[in-house]
Amino acid sequence: MSKAEELSLNQIRLCDDGNGGLLLDGVKINGASVNYATGDIRVPKSAFKGSVVSQNYQEMVLQQGGKPYVAVSGSQVSQSVDILAPREASLSFISAADTRPIEDSVSMGSLTFDLLANVAYPRAIMPNSWVFDIGGKRVIERDSTLYETWDALTGTGKVVGHISDTGILHFNNISVDLRPVVKVLQGVYTQGDYQVKQFYGRTALAPIKPQSFTVYADLSESETLQGQSQADESISGSLKGKMAYKTGFFSIESEKPIPPDTLRYNAVSQSTVPINSREVGINPTRLPSDGKVPIFRRGDYIVITNKLVQDIGSAHSAGQVIQLQRQNNDRLCVVDANGKHVLMDKYLDDLDAGTLTWQTPLDLSDYTMPLSVIQLWQEDNKVVDTDISGSLKLQNPISRDYPQENTYISSAVSGGDLICRATEPFTQVNWTGKWQNTPDGNPAKTSLNTKDYPIRVTSDGTVDGRWRIVFRDANQIEVYEENMGLLWRGDILADIAPINPATNKPYFTLPKQAFGIGGWEQGNVIRFNTEGTLMPVWILRVVQPHKLPRGQSQANSFSACLRGNTEELE
Repeated sequence: MSKAEELSLNQIRLCDDGNGGLLLDGVKINGASVNYATGDIRVPKSAFKGSVVSQNYQEMVLQQGGKPYVAVSGSQVSQSVDILAPREASLSFISAADTRPIEDSVSMGSLTFDLLANVAYPRAIMPNSWVFDIGGKRVIERDSTLYETWDALTGTGKVVGHISDTGILHFNNISVDLRPVVKVLQGVYTQGDYQVKQFYGRTALAPIKPQSFTVYADLSESETLQGQSQADESISGSLKGKMAYKTGFFSIESEKPIPPDTLRYNAVSQSTVPINSREVGINPTRLPSDGKVPIFRRGDYIVITNKLVQDIGSAHSAGQVIQLQRQNNDRLCVVDANGKHVLMDKYLDDLDAGTLTWQTPLDLSDYTMPLSVIQLWQEDNKVVDTDISGSLKLQNPISRDYPQENTYISSAVSGGDLICRATEPFTQVNWTGKWQNTPDGNPAKTSLNTKDYPIRVTSDGTVDGRWRIVFRDANQIEVYEENMGLLWRGDILADIAPINPATNKPYFTLPKQAFGIGGWEQGNVIRFNTEGTLMPVWILRVVQPHKLPRGQSQANSFSACLRGNTEELE
């Protein structure tokens, strides 16, 4: 052994690992430690032990019926001995005063793979068909770009690389010391020139505005096929297929083979802006992200309406018959030049025949000429299903062909059968302050005769309420309602009919004959309830921030209409 080899054998270099441990040739020494505060270094003897291999030899006599031969057999024995124990040591370190943190930026590498290395030229990949497993993570390819954490609804993800048309796979942002295992889960490639009759793809952005997607394919310099998306997400034209507006996924079919690299499309993507609750006036967290609230749902009632406005001029006379432009009307009304409705007692209408006849005598001096007749086709229906394109599937077939112009679909709230009525009245000696539907205390000496003279109620005046009539003396009374308070004062010598200011009609009418010939005393109370046909409806309306088109001055608006039949019950 040379002198240089002896020095190399007996020189040992130990380094700390930064956490109080010691390393020998990059391997941590069990039991070794360094105390940074005191400088104490401890290394167990086992760290300096090494293995020595020695040979054992044994003579053996081989004889097989002839002259003996002597052979030697050997074996190796390994022993652990202190062959590396140092006789002296030196130490180098950085003192605490000179210690400082150091930051460094390590550049990220780019890895390249050839997916089609064993495929003969010409060759090409089929875009939007490749999926990989890269280091245990799923990576999807869209339009030759590689994405992690791909979101199909928004069409976005973390970009980690791309694929060239010839199948060269590039990964970006790969650590310099990491070479991941790449597994191809799926993908389509071609050799030579090719044409297809079916094509599947996805738009770069989603969602897509309905009816804004147009796809093209060039068969030659002079022939181009085209397809246009419709409201029901179908694609029609010389190219046909389906378009999913929400995700941007589309499928194309062609009767003629087309080169897929000539396919191109135009589309309008929709984005949303957060709604400010202070501007809207309600908490927007329960609204859809785009602020649009569905007004039609499965099971809802709707009203289909088409309106025709006909100018009938300014010359009108009693008994005159006017033939209208539309027959089989469901409703009609007459308005003047200012939009004021002409009272229906001024004319008779025949909806089926489409005629209007002026009454005799006739006075139209309160109206501004010319007059117009609004003629309506209307019918009810029920929604069976809805579609994102805005189309509705109805339960029943419609009764007529409605023109597209001036035809509207309105949401409707069904009130069912609404009836107004008054309950059987009861009496009390005096008022106890309790609004209950049974007598509280003894009844008065006399009673109200509503069998022969019932309380009259009407749908245009009566409301849901609990009423009490209190006698101030034998004839003078006051009428109270539980929530509205005192509404009427008078005597029993006239009919009791407090007026509803909303409709200018009585809340109820109690005939004076119902009080009989007397017997009422001061403090006596008559109690009864009324039920009206009013149906409360909440209307929520949200208008997105927008700018009116040039020349348009009319702001957003809506109208509500009460529809129904009235039947008087005796």
